[in-house]
Amino acid sequence: MQEKEELQPAFTDRVSYHSYTPEKHTQQNRHLFLGNGFLHFPAPDWSTYNPIFLNRLYQTTTQDKQLSPSYIESKTTFTLPCTLSLKAYLPKQELTLDSPFLTHYYKELLFTDGRLNQIVEWKLPQGTLSIESTFMLSFEKTHLFYMQHEATWKGTPKQPIMIELGIEHNLDLPTQNKTNLIAKHYTTQGNNQIIYTGKTNESPLAFALGMHTASISDSEITKHVKIKQEKETSVNIRFQMNQGGEKLKIYQAIAVNCEEQTKQGSPLQKVQRSLEEIQVKNIQFNKRLQEQKKHLSHFWKKHDIFITGDVKAQQVYRYNAYMLKQTAPTTETNLTFTPADHPYWEKTTYDWQMDTIVLPYYIYTQPSIARAILLARCQILPQAKKQAQQMNKEGALFLLNPNEKETDTLQLVINKTKYYVNANLVYNIKKYIAATNDVPFLLSYAAEVLFETARFWLSMGTFIENKGFCINSVTGPNEYAVLVNNNFYTNSMVKDALFYSVETCKQLQTQHPQTLKELANKINLQEQEITLWNQAATQIYLPYDSALAIYKQDDSFLEKSTWDKKQSPQENNIYLYRHQIIQQPDAVLADFLQGYHISTADRARNLEYYETITTNDSVATPIIHAIEATKYNQHKKAFTYFEQATNVQANPLQAAGYWLAIVYGFAGFQDHYGIFSFAPKLPKKWETCSFCLSLHGGVLQLDLAQNKVTYTILEGENITFSHFQQNICLQKQQSISFSLAPTIRAIIFKLDQVITNTDSIRYLAWKLVCESMNLAFTKQDYLLLNTKNNQEILQAILQKNQVYWEEELCQLIYEKQKVYYKNNLAQIRKNNLNASIFDVLTQIKQKNYKLILAANHKEDSYVLEQLAIKHLFDYITPPSHLNPNRTLLDTYLDITKQLNLQPEDCVCIGTTKQETETAQSLSMFSVNIGQVDIQSNLYLPNVNDLTLEAIESQYQDYHTH
Repeated sequence: MQEKEELQPAFTDRVSYHSYTPEKHTQQNRHLFLGNGFLHFPAPDWSTYNPIFLNRLYQTTTQDKQLSPSYIESKTTFTLPCTLSLKAYLPKQELTLDSPFLTHYYKELLFTDGRLNQIVEWKLPQGTLSIESTFMLSFEKTHLFYMQHEATWKGTPKQPIMIELGIEHNLDLPTQNKTNLIAKHYTTQGNNQIIYTGKTNESPLAFALGMHTASISDSEITKHVKIKQEKETSVNIRFQMNQGGEKLKIYQAIAVNCEEQTKQGSPLQKVQRSLEEIQVKNIQFNKRLQEQKKHLSHFWKKHDIFITGDVKAQQVYRYNAYMLKQTAPTTETNLTFTPADHPYWEKTTYDWQMDTIVLPYYIYTQPSIARAILLARCQILPQAKKQAQQMNKEGALFLLNPNEKETDTLQLVINKTKYYVNANLVYNIKKYIAATNDVPFLLSYAAEVLFETARFWLSMGTFIENKGFCINSVTGPNEYAVLVNNNFYTNSMVKDALFYSVETCKQLQTQHPQTLKELANKINLQEQEITLWNQAATQIYLPYDSALAIYKQDDSFLEKSTWDKKQSPQENNIYLYRHQIIQQPDAVLADFLQGYHISTADRARNLEYYETITTNDSVATPIIHAIEATKYNQHKKAFTYFEQATNVQANPLQAAGYWLAIVYGFAGFQDHYGIFSFAPKLPKKWETCSFCLSLHGGVLQLDLAQNKVTYTILEGENITFSHFQQNICLQKQQSISFSLAPTIRAIIFKLDQVITNTDSIRYLAWKLVCESMNLAFTKQDYLLLNTKNNQEILQAILQKNQVYWEEELCQLIYEKQKVYYKNNLAQIRKNNLNASIFDVLTQIKQKNYKLILAANHKEDSYVLEQLAIKHLFDYITPPSHLNPNRTLLDTYLDITKQLNLQPEDCVCIGTTKQETETAQSLSMFSVNIGQVDIQSNLYLPNVNDLTLEAIESQYQDYHTH
């Protein structure tokens, strides 16, 4: 389990820390880093190391040239070999954060302003020094960084204070940086300018970082010391404060550039020009601050999720959204995401978490960034084709970039068998095009990727008789199960990818035949290939366990020993691979991404089974589990998982995942095949929640409250979507509202012990059969078996009598029992209704509530005919739902689906613990008759106490309080 990192205290517009402790300082700096897609670093602290991460500075990776041609082009980014230096001195004494004289420390990151404020104070025997600093990294001009310091010295004139600001060469770089970077060249100009330059060892990139400094003082006694250079390790500008009570303001602007030396103008020249243009005065600093506020105001207008009633949730969302804002790539050539907890280096990251968690956020909030990310992937198609060829496969294989620090051979093998990355790429291409209608992107880049990856799957998989299209020896998202056959996640994603490739061929043939013809000629695409893609998608094998009624993570997963939670999952790989243990959501993640072809009941059982064997050491786990819990109305469980996801890590996965949990979870957003739908249900703790989505070039705003939702088009001509399966088409600047208040719309009955009682008739039929075959069978035996089907009852009777019959004889007995049973049922008439039930059913129909029968037996419909009440029922669950692989959960969910009902709007009347618990697990209102020890929403001693008035009264009271 990951250690939970809390943001304290909770504010809606900032993160702040009110004290300094060495053991927590690193964590706090991770939370409070600054970034703009180009520059990233923790805000400078007094006398502490602060690495500067430059997103466009990279070194071409040469590792694994022979193992993987696609890796040759990967780029490894670096921190700069220098830091910004902030120091305060008494003569012969440096004032640090670890100083015993430190009496006050405060640091806050404001989301709305895009600035970081810091206050430090040292109370010395000679006086008190306080410094208030503001740091701001520009979003408009990403190469610029601004700082403002206001120092106040209340001390004796004989004890001057020195404030020193500069650039230091970092002597503690990782070996990798030392090997690949050449730096340490300083240029100074006058008394207020420092420039630090360097270049990479192999790549043609150079960089320059320049600092311009100016000051305003209350007194002329303050000295502006000339630039001080200590060999080649640092260059600093020193200010000396001599008079007690004096205030000093220092303004700084830092400019950074990185590009090839061969281009017109070197990084040094460009930084020099930037510094010449900067006027670092108070009015200029305030102007930059106003520009920053304006920029962020526009950002929050579109990208905020406004939550009331839960300050903590509001703060964590805004913090995470701001982290995404700071770490996101800003251009198509600048595609590295920069997690703040990797201060030294980070490879160009693209993995399943980027695919499934981060990209959807950009697709629906900032589609231009999503396009840039997808374009970068599509453009390495030649390397992906080489990777497939190296494995003697056809088409293209996109794999994860290697971790250059990884020396574990097994881990390298695992990374090379994560073939699902291919399907993930297609999944996001499909999602992006459906959300944006970006057909040019499909025609120019994506179509070829679709077809080449489809070719790979055909060469990777095998058609196996009596099983289907199988894909063996793969590793899914769960790395605790490696090199397995038919990973459910992989096969589900491949099924969707192949179908989409076939559909794209059809689309191009109809709408863009010339483009298809040119592309087919280019890659030698044959008609029979497309036919095979469709065949493979149709027949792909999805492993399913009938006994548990769940999808298996892979062919052999359920055959492994269950995980002993007392055994640490980190013990060794052999232990992990031999047990049912999950690190990353796998089958449950497949349900989320491809749930449209999986029943809601199967999804519910999948979550219930797999959540118990998941280690929860992945930030993705609570996010995916929360979303899946909402899909079958377990909102309390969903919110519990959601609160677990408030673990703060300051990385894109955590940030986008929080957005995903709200939008796909509580707002019930779904986007399968470009059909957008919503089924919102707010957590009870929240009062309101509002957010925007970019759909088809427009912007749709959702305003959610506990009992109401409003949809509004802010931008665009029209947007089509559905609200609880009701189709909506909003025109420009139009709004529409719907009530979300729970209201009774349907009442679900069971037949036996509520409407009538056929148990005695069924028992009599079995007794007559047993007597005719000289088998012992008592009423007590039947009471133990009355919930079983006929096959199970007969097998229990034979086992009790210690006899064995062939199947043919068993079939004859079944038929004989049915004849006895139906003959007796034919004697049922209206007077066999339980007392007052007819009046209750009639009142229900008069109120226009849906009347539903959850049938336990195939003959239940016939019984209703005999009772002369079948015409009152709107829906009777079909006999197909009474097979051994179906459960009561399937039945209730089938009812809500068939009649387009929300579970909260259903009342379920039952007599057993299973009926009551299943109804309550779906948030249905449960009425239990006769079982006083079962916790239901309404308990009635017997069926004679059942009235519509009692149901309505208790239902209203429950949902009101």
